Amino acid sequence: MRADQITTFNVAGVLSDGATLSGDVVIDTFAGLVESSSLTVSSPLSFTVSFNYSGTGYNPNYFAYEISGQPDATTYYPYVVLYLPVTTLFNYAGGPLCSAANFGSTCTTLSLAGTSSTAQFGVTTGSLTTVPEPTSILLVGSALLGLLALRRRIER
Repeated sequence: MRADQITTFNVAGVLSDGATLSGDVVIDTFAGLVESSSLTVSSPLSFTVSFNYSGTGYNPNYFAYEISGQPDATTYYPYVVLYLPVTTLFNYAGGPLCSAANFGSTCTTLSLAGTSSTAQFGVTTGSLTTVPEPTSILLVGSALLGLLALRRRIER
């Protein structure tokens, strides 16, 4: 497996109760599998989940990814379910979560979070965006330093 096939995505979203969803999901985009995740939901729910409960889709039109707050499947709550409007994570490059913002156009199911079967809240807006790789940042930085050195040389 090559390192450039493992991509970290920032997750950002807002729930219908006003809580925020944030964290990261690491995806092997060559195999189309989630490697790890750590998500936090802010007040009023206030919890963190990091145990991969399931990575299978329920609907052939979406990729569903469940993250539980417990290390075993016997205790499901608290949880976050991310629905992505793609059928696979193979070559995934990021994009919106299924939310109220795109409900009906690209999604018919909302991503959601909850602490019990009665305390569940849908995502109103949300997305997964790639985290810049340290090597990419280093490359851009060294290019800027090279341009600065070239400018100084020309000015002399």
